[in-house]
Amino acid sequence: MDLCPHCQSSNLHNKGKRGKKKRYQCRDCGKYFSLPNNKCIIEDTPLPDLKIDFLDKNVPEFNTQEWFDLIEHYQGLDKKAGGSQDSAKIRIEVDNHPIAVMYSADWHLGSLAVDYQSFRDHLSFLINNNRFMMALVGDLIENFVQFKTKAPIFAQIIPKERQEQLLKGVFNELTGKRKLLFAASGNHDIEFDERLMGYSPIKRLLQEQIPFFRGQGVAQIIIANEKGGKEVSFTNAVTHKSRFNSFLNQHHTNQRLYQLFFPGDVVVSAHLHTPAISNHIHYIDAERMGLGFGGRSWFIRTGTFKTDDTHSQRYFKQGRIGIPTVVYFPDKRQCKAYETPYEADAVMQAWENGYKEVAE
Repeated sequence: MDLCPHCQSSNLHNKGKRGKKKRYQCRDCGKYFSLPNNKCIIEDTPLPDLKIDFLDKNVPEFNTQEWFDLIEHYQGLDKKAGGSQDSAKIRIEVDNHPIAVMYSADWHLGSLAVDYQSFRDHLSFLINNNRFMMALVGDLIENFVQFKTKAPIFAQIIPKERQEQLLKGVFNELTGKRKLLFAASGNHDIEFDERLMGYSPIKRLLQEQIPFFRGQGVAQIIIANEKGGKEVSFTNAVTHKSRFNSFLNQHHTNQRLYQLFFPGDVVVSAHLHTPAISNHIHYIDAERMGLGFGGRSWFIRTGTFKTDDTHSQRYFKQGRIGIPTVVYFPDKRQCKAYETPYEADAVMQAWENGYKEVAE
């Protein structure tokens, strides 16, 4: 800022240049003067001889160790409050009878495309059969708030809030009857909310009652005879979806999960809306050595209740209803998968009627 060297006024009138110097007239004192280009007269003005002391200035202090201690303390609190886990041990006492686990996913409650009658029939079957339990593998509500097209959003028969309430009612009924073993994260029910809000109310609902896997998870199901005897343990490797997918091979995800994550007795995946089961024999020597894995494993792909969906029909294929069910036998380390819970029920009845060889 240019100032008059005579009166220190900044109220100047530019009078052009004289040589390479700017020419000014002070409007206050009326005197003329020249200044070099890009030179401010204030730079030549001596500063006042003052001493300034900041009597209560806060000086920043940063102690690295204190901050690491705080971070680790918060990590511990967050883990306790979170409730998510990567593995779980589930012990079930039985009276020397087999039990069955229904693997279910992709309910998509709230969508106009869901077969709600079939959904209610399967729930009724589960509730009314004491030896049947269920594992949840994600996408329990539709939860379309944002998508690349508007059609799926408008194809929801009830809004997001009512979808959550509907699921909560179903969930509380099943947990109240001790029917649920564990749950895994899905993209519709968990990831969609985490992208928009940073957290998921459905995740909180699930993890407060049963083991909840935030991604790929391992469940160890321990079958114990309530009258004593040897306990039998089975492992489940579970994920809703994976980057390993193939429309030509329904079990491509399961194969990669078995190879790269965990060689479970039962390997479960969902997401593609097409149910399928197959058995896989691998690591025979590990089974013979009693290492707890190897031998026969079952690959399970769950189905859906969303069977009349425009988006699926346009870009993929329509989903099929299917809840593959595994029967776990208590007297030996053996399990067997069936396409529906109704087939599993018939096998269990045969076992209880004395036809063990046929059932196993």
